[in-house]
Amino acid sequence: MKGIKYLTTFAVAVLVLASGCVTPPDQEGAEDAEQAAAAKIGTLLPLTGDLAAYGGPMEDGARLAIKQVNENGGVLGNDVTLVTMDSGTSTTIANDAMNHLWRPSRRFRQ
Repeated sequence: MKGIKYLTTFAVAVLVLASGCVTPPDQEGAEDAEQAAAAKIGTLLPLTGDLAAYGGPMEDGARLAIKQVNENGGVLGNDVTLVTMDSGTSTTIANDAMNHLWRPSRRFRQ
């Protein structure tokens, strides 16, 4: 129980810090405007592999924190969405997943 409380507190802290990093959406494409308006938070979690037992609860904590943020108005009036990538408990898979999340041109597409 203590671990879940710590995890939830950590997830909320990350979301609060990340909300300050949100930039205004790009308004060039009308069809992408609604999708660009949503704040997206990328997570890299061990959903498979040796540490998979920890990845699920971490994702649940992040989803709970995002649900609470969205119920209270979101970030700058926009809902927050979670994009989860699996690290596979492998440095190679984690590196590829992080590059996928980090590249600005991809905008967290899955």
